[in-house]
Amino acid sequence: MGPLKKSIKGVVREVKPEEPDKILYTINELLEDRKLDGRGCVIIDSLNELMFKLDVTQVLEFVKSVRAIISKGRRVAAFLTLHTTTDALAELRAHLEYLVDGLIETRIEPNLQEMGIPLKQLMVKKMRGVPTNPLWIPYVIVSDGIKLVDQSKLAALVKARLKEAISGFQQGAT
Repeated sequence: MGPLKKSIKGVVREVKPEEPDKILYTINELLEDRKLDGRGCVIIDSLNELMFKLDVTQVLEFVKSVRAIISKGRRVAAFLTLHTTTDALAELRAHLEYLVDGLIETRIEPNLQEMGIPLKQLMVKKMRGVPTNPLWIPYVIVSDGIKLVDQSKLAALVKARLKEAISGFQQGAT
């Protein structure tokens, strides 16, 4: 750890991804300084940064430590993101599924994406202590938060795109 070369708003300390123990120590120290036992949350975005420098086992150990020290020890919710774009990251995700208390997956709906409609979806795959339903839920991010997709607007958009596609197909066939 060392001083930042240039101050960046929101950055309290700089810690290298290849030093997971220092990351954990820094988070724990910041929670202590701000007296955040039993309240607040820690968001680590993302585990991908650790995977660039560490192997799967080291990242899993880091997650176990976050869970033990931050979530259980300090009673502070910890949210960790992972973008599974490679086989190694998909392998990590498979291991994490059995380790963490909750797993929320997000995606862009593939069929609508082919139509040029980037519909975001989430699925609560696992959440300890609450029932889950493995269904993809469409959502949008707006200025005042996350909202469910208006189904009638989505249906109208899909209908318009289908009309465009059919019209283009018919014009190409003549």
